[in-house]
Amino acid sequence: MRDVAVVGLPDEVLGERICACVIPKGGPPSLDELVGFLVERGVAPYKLPDRLAVMDRFPQTGLGKVSKKDLVAGLT
Repeated sequence: MRDVAVVGLPDEVLGERICACVIPKGGPPSLDELVGFLVERGVAPYKLPDRLAVMDRFPQTGLGKVSKKDLVAGLT
């Protein structure tokens, strides 16, 4: 993967769900592949993404950082 950003998306039941936003290098992974990769590396179950969004680029702030606010707005 070339770049990844993780954001919380609103959820009616849980309040928030984890979304991994990925700019792939080559073919994009599936959510199951990504979760399997993270589990193999010991990531706690509650930190695993519930959703995967494959993107070409991330929205940026004026300083060139990922704008998570705009990212969430584009996903909801």
